[in-house]
Amino acid sequence: MVSLGLDAKLKGELMSLNMGDVREAFSLLRARQDLLAKEMKKSFKVGDLVWFDSKRGRVEGKVVRLLKKNVAVNSTNGLGNWRVYPGNLNRMEEKVSE
Repeated sequence: MVSLGLDAKLKGELMSLNMGDVREAFSLLRARQDLLAKEMKKSFKVGDLVWFDSKRGRVEGKVVRLLKKNVAVNSTNGLGNWRVYPGNLNRMEEKVSE
C-alpha cells in the first residue's frame, strides 16, 4: 500500500467510515484531484516538450492543444497522437547547447 503521509489516528478514522461517508470522501478527493489537474494543465503551453509513461514505454512529444480535461500530445518518437491527463505529463529538460 502507498503511504500518503497520514497519521495513525486519521487512518483509523478513514477505516471506520460507513459506505455513505466513503462515497462523500471519495467525491471530495475526486473534486480536489480535478482542481489540481486544471492547475497543472495551465502550466503547459502549446509547443512545450513533454514526456509520459505508457504501456508502450516512455512517450516523448509536443503539446499541440489544451483540451477541456486533457492535453493533446503529438509524439516525437513515432508513437502517434495522445490525449493525456495533465497529472501524467512531465516537462522535458531543455537541452543546453555548448
